[in-house]
Amino acid sequence: MYTANQILKKDGLSLEILYKLSYQSKLGINLKKNLHYFEKNSLFQELICVNEWYDSL
Repeated sequence: MYTANQILKKDGLSLEILYKLSYQSKLGINLKKNLHYFEKNSLFQELICVNEWYDSL
C-alpha cells in the first residue's frame, strides 16, 4: 500500500507544493456545494481572483 507522500512523489508533487498551490476561497461557502448556491457575480469575481493569484506564483 502506498502512502500519500509516495503517490504524490510519483506524480512529481509533494505536500509542500500542494500547500503552495492551495487557494483560500473568500466566498464563505464550502466549494463542494453545487454552483446554484453561489451568487453569479460573486462566483465570477472569485474566479478572476483565483486566476490572478495563480498567475502571480
